[in-house]
Amino acid sequence: MKKKWFTLLATLTMVAALGTSVSAAPVVPSADTSVSVSASEALTKDQATSEVAVDQSEQEAQKVVTKYLTAMHEKNFSDAVSLVKDSRYLSEEKQIQKYEEYSNRTDFDKIEVVGAQKESNSSVAVVIKEDGEKQNLKVIKDGEEWKLVLGDGNPATVKALNPSEISTNAAVDYYRLSGVQYGTVLIGGDAFSVGSSHSATIKGWQDTGISDVKAVNRYEIVQDVWNGWKEWSVPQKVSGNSSEKDSSSWYSKSFDGIPTGSGYHIRITGLTTPDGYGASGAGNVYVN
Repeated sequence: MKKKWFTLLATLTMVAALGTSVSAAPVVPSADTSVSVSASEALTKDQATSEVAVDQSEQEAQKVVTKYLTAMHEKNFSDAVSLVKDSRYLSEEKQIQKYEEYSNRTDFDKIEVVGAQKESNSSVAVVIKEDGEKQNLKVIKDGEEWKLVLGDGNPATVKALNPSEISTNAAVDYYRLSGVQYGTVLIGGDAFSVGSSHSATIKGWQDTGISDVKAVNRYEIVQDVWNGWKEWSVPQKVSGNSSEKDSSSWYSKSFDGIPTGSGYHIRITGLTTPDGYGASGAGNVYVN
């Protein structure tokens, strides 16, 4: 009887030992489990990569604008020219000359870069704040470099800002238009200054040459500033024909609230209808 109990006890001891050794054995994960990635995890990784790329583009664009503002503040105009694609000037010599003028009229040290928004893989809108007003600047990728884009691409702008390179009949504070049709924009080629009166007046004539078609144009005062044209006046719309030879029929329009300064031009937008008809004319700008 003792032998049977001993045998039974030994058997139970072996089973217990065997069970312990099995439960303690390490579990080896399958190959599939170690490398599998869910679709949502993959999407998250792609989004993260995209966000990094977007941030990098925006950061590079902001750096270019910051470098440009610093170069203008420190009057390093050659450096400023190397950071931009400026369509307003026909030569680098003229560009540097104008940048020097802008630096004398603008406190670039107080212009802040406050944000950016990627528009495409090669274009970013950089937000700046100047005199409390936010503006967007376009920065593009040109080859391997990012460049600040300045200028509106309008031939009238190029003509107005390069009077020595382009032949023009305009004299100081004088403008002339010929056959200006609807939507055409002209800018007077000669800049003028505004004094303590903070006002300017234009007097002139306009005519389609056809009695049944009225000449219609919009006139306004704009200032040539570092990043384009700044509108200072409330536009004045002039409708009707007047005779070049009869000054009593001429229009007269005044613009008030213009800050004392220089670099002002008259901008004219054709509004004559129907299509195909244009207006000619001329006028003078008077300032006190």
